[in-house]
Amino acid sequence: MTTGPNNTGDAPADDDPMSAGTKIGLGVAAALALLVVALLITGAQHSSPSASAGTGSASTTTGTTVPTATGPGVVHVTLSDAQGLGAPMKLIADKSTVPAGKISFVITNTGTIEHELVALKLTGSQKWNTLPIADAGDPPAPVTTGANKVSEANDVADTGTNLKPGETRTLVATLPAGNYALVCNIAAHYGLGMRAPLTVS
Repeated sequence: MTTGPNNTGDAPADDDPMSAGTKIGLGVAAALALLVVALLITGAQHSSPSASAGTGSASTTTGTTVPTATGPGVVHVTLSDAQGLGAPMKLIADKSTVPAGKISFVITNTGTIEHELVALKLTGSQKWNTLPIADAGDPPAPVTTGANKVSEANDVADTGTNLKPGETRTLVATLPAGNYALVCNIAAHYGLGMRAPLTVS
């Protein structure tokens, strides 16, 4: 605290024993402390996970995000079974007719075992649900005994590797007009019901 001149005419005395340099040093230290606190708070906010992550998408079992697609050229396909090879299986497509050109198959395995999707171009009098089960092996080849697959000679698109239970994958193919069979051609799966028609117009 500063006072007026004393009785002897000397300069006023400063009652605060702290020097001006010390005061400045403490002010700088306080400012730096506030800056550090502000940076820590900001960093914590940026490291928080977003609550909206994954909105509007489907996730695969590997964590890959697949866009939830819609439109005339998008076909959602569900592959399912209840008891593996011990019961009928299903392959359900949400569309049976699509325009020619780029087709996106969004495939989900809701079953208990692995499945796949193969698109076969039908020729002549072939029907999607009565293809001959005359092949076996990988790749499928004609056999005289033990047949459990259909021919893939007219395979125009397939998932390549099998989809594990719970997995979703997108397969994109450019298809000309014609009739197709969508099948799961893992051994015995076609015969257990994993087939659906697709007309490309």
